[in-house]
Amino acid sequence: MLKLKIYAVIALLIAAVVAASMFVPGFGNIFKRDGQEPKVSVHMLARKYLETAEMISMHCEYRDVFELSEESLKNIYGMSIPGTKKHLIVKTHGTMYLGINCKDIAVDTARFDTLFLTFPPIKIIAHEFEFTDIYDLSGVFRKYNLKDIPTLRSDYKAEIEFNTKNDREAISAAEEKMENAFRNDIPTLKGVPIVFIWNAPVKRVSIDIKRETPVSRKWDVPE
Repeated sequence: MLKLKIYAVIALLIAAVVAASMFVPGFGNIFKRDGQEPKVSVHMLARKYLETAEMISMHCEYRDVFELSEESLKNIYGMSIPGTKKHLIVKTHGTMYLGINCKDIAVDTARFDTLFLTFPPIKIIAHEFEFTDIYDLSGVFRKYNLKDIPTLRSDYKAEIEFNTKNDREAISAAEEKMENAFRNDIPTLKGVPIVFIWNAPVKRVSIDIKRETPVSRKWDVPE
C-alpha cells in the first residue's frame, strides 16, 4: 500500500514538471532535441499575412481624346438639314489602379516547405478620371445636352476599363509586380519557394467609342 502511494506521488510530480515546461519560458527546452525550435508552416505565415492585407500592384495615368458624332437630320425628301449635325470632342485625364485583394488568394497545403498560391485575376482597384475639355462642334440647331454627360461618362469609363482588362501587356506586368512583392517585400516569406497560379479573368463585352487619337498611358508602380 505504501509503495502504491509513493508511485502515485512520483507520477504527480512528473505530470507537474511536464505541465510547467509548457508554460514557463525556457523550462521546456530540456525536452527538446538538440535545442531545435519547432518549425512553423509557411502556410500559416502566408495566411496570417493575407488575413489583413490589401495590395495595389500598379497604376496608370492616362490622357485621351475621343469624339462623338451624329449625322444631320433629314427632311421629308431625304436631304440633310443644315445646322443639325452633332459633333463632340472630349479630352480626358485619369488614373487607374490595378491589383488584387489578398483575401481572395487561396493557399494550398500540398507541401510543407513550398507555398502554392492561387491568385484571383488582376482587377481594377480604383479608377478616377475627369473630362478636362469638352468641345461641342455641333450645328447651331442641334447641340449635345448637359444631361447627356452622366451617360457619356459611364460609357467612357466602361470602355476604358474593358480595354485595360484586355491589355495583356499591362495585366502581365501587374502580375509580375505582385509576384515580386510576395517574394521580396514580405519578411516572413523571404527565401520561401512560392508557386504562383493565376485564375483567368471573366470575359466582358466592350463598348465602342470613336476616338480621335489613341489613348496615351504609362503603367508604373504606385509611390
